[in-house]
Amino acid sequence: MAAVEQLLLEVLNELSSEEFLSKFKRRLSDFSPTLKFTPERAKVIDVMMEKLGQQSVKVIKKLLIEINRKDLAEILPEVGGFSVEEGNESFEPVSDFIQHRFSSVDSV
Repeated sequence: MAAVEQLLLEVLNELSSEEFLSKFKRRLSDFSPTLKFTPERAKVIDVMMEKLGQQSVKVIKKLLIEINRKDLAEILPEVGGFSVEEGNESFEPVSDFIQHRFSSVDSV
């Protein structure tokens, strides 16, 4: 597993089962409904990295901030000029990008 994927997995493993299932995956399903049915954290990261590449870091940061886990979001490196302090307003283009990239997965 690549270093970025390993770091993402370690961060997701810090979430409790409730945080991961009830909060994180629920928000992730807004981007890709099929990921809602992926139970393993490692598989979620695999699919995200396959479809989004390094953009997965931005997405996971956004979702962590939304579920009030900014402490975990701060662990992740900056990607594409995004930092946690910038807030959620920088994510609109990322949301569009994600929905476009996952649309082919969800239509299968």
